[in-house]
Amino acid sequence: MRGTDGACAGHPEVRTIDPFQPEVIELLWRMRREIDGLYGEVTTSPPPQQEFQVPRAAFMAAFMQGSMVGCGGIKPWDARTAILKRLFVVPEQRRKGVARMLMHELEDQARRFGYERMVLDTGFRQKEALVLYPSLGYRRAPCTGRNDVKDWGVCFEKDL
Repeated sequence: MRGTDGACAGHPEVRTIDPFQPEVIELLWRMRREIDGLYGEVTTSPPPQQEFQVPRAAFMAAFMQGSMVGCGGIKPWDARTAILKRLFVVPEQRRKGVARMLMHELEDQARRFGYERMVLDTGFRQKEALVLYPSLGYRRAPCTGRNDVKDWGVCFEKDL
């Protein structure tokens, strides 16, 4: 994994983690509350973390000085494509390279699993994400046929 002990160098440590750990669930609730606020929604049930417990799926977290500050996962979309889900970095750690490091690790894991492409979606009000993904080589893609994307969704893809 990239990164070093965050206590030493100020860089996040990224590692694969059990998606059902209480700290992960709390971080995902924090993500959902932020998204709910952006789009006027109310989420009442936790995200379905079991989707990261299938073959060729992984969930990772970033830690700074021992605290979880970000997370994200990949799961199969089809035989050659992974889909990125739940990339989130706590607001106080944004613009410090945490999301970029998580993305690099998740892409590396996708390649190790044999994926050739990654797809993802974000929302039109998530300005940081709309800048991050193209800076990592992702291009806008149609959301047509993706029943998992809300009407405020913006889709991206990248060949790995």
